[in-house]
Amino acid sequence: MFLHSPFYVSGLFSEEGATDKLNVQYMPLDLFNWSWFTEKNSELSFLPVITYLNADIEKLSIIKDNKDKSGVYKWTNLENGNCYIGSSVNLSRRLAQYYNLNFLTKFRKNSLIHKALLKYGYSNFKLEILEYCNREDAIKREQYYMDTFKPEYNILKFAGSALGHKHSAETIENLRLKATGRKHTIETLAKMMGRTHSEATKNKIKCILRAEEVRKKMVDAFSKRTGVKVSAETRVKMLYAQANRDWVTVAGVKVEVKDLSTNLVTVYDSINKAAEALQIPKGTIARRVKLNIEKPLLIKKDIL
Repeated sequence: MFLHSPFYVSGLFSEEGATDKLNVQYMPLDLFNWSWFTEKNSELSFLPVITYLNADIEKLSIIKDNKDKSGVYKWTNLENGNCYIGSSVNLSRRLAQYYNLNFLTKFRKNSLIHKALLKYGYSNFKLEILEYCNREDAIKREQYYMDTFKPEYNILKFAGSALGHKHSAETIENLRLKATGRKHTIETLAKMMGRTHSEATKNKIKCILRAEEVRKKMVDAFSKRTGVKVSAETRVKMLYAQANRDWVTVAGVKVEVKDLSTNLVTVYDSINKAAEALQIPKGTIARRVKLNIEKPLLIKKDIL
């Protein structure tokens, strides 16, 4: 039977010994509120490519099915309905990371989905592959599904955003491979220390850096004689200790935090203390201070 008029399904019921019946009610076109229907049933139009109803027992299938594929995935907590949307250019490797307890534990401080998986267990989650796509479109498609499902476990509301975000193990590994074999100069290593110096201290460092080659030969001779190897980083620290014995401590930047729900204002003596209290990366606060960003920063609390 084909239904040409607008209709909606109001119930599906079954009685013992009876055939299931679909309760279909018709409604005139001018009375049917299509905008309401679309809004209330927005998720009904999404048919995932693959659904794994038990992420625990289907682990091997999850990793095998998604080998060499890029796309968007969705974790859903079967107990409370909360979900997480993510994407990857290598789904198999990315999803395998969720089964690495060391990885989940290491990054759970800044990840609600990691905390939830550790708390509820894989058997209480289903995993859906929403779609496969080109590597170049992964972030764009992830944003589309984030806007649609409004996932509770996503701390960031913009796909691919680096604000307040730590690199994934996948990204870190790629960066490590690119950096393999790269050697930093002693000047670059000095900059990597990330400290603020007075002009007098800078002049001292410049003088010492000029003599670094001589010192390097001395260190190499020491290493050869004793068998103890001294890294470039250690040499830099030794340089700082020598050049800056009268180190001047730089005062921390005071950070004022206002809770918009209670109007309670808390002042922290430094960015580090504020980041520790709010449990967010200090880089997030430092960036806002540096750029003088006044727009409120949304900090989601755990909803586990």
